[in-house]
Amino acid sequence: MAWEIVAYQDEQARQPVTDFIASLPQKDQARIYWILDLLREFGLDLRMPYARPVHGKLWELRTQSGRNNDGDGEKSVTLPADG
Repeated sequence: MAWEIVAYQDEQARQPVTDFIASLPQKDQARIYWILDLLREFGLDLRMPYARPVHGKLWELRTQSGRNNDGDGEKSVTLPADG
């Protein structure tokens, strides 16, 4: 059964995660959407190097793209998992 991925929306109907992804270079956007497709398909069975549990129902979705300020190219988004 495929998971449904719902973008976070604040009280003013803004979607900061969607906006952040849209601000990235096209190559980075494509990689993030590919990993989100993996999450949709595998749910909580998706593991490293793409996802890992942080604590309880809190999971980290991970990707490597370009270089960040630390120079290691590792980027992650922490997501609550309800499943």
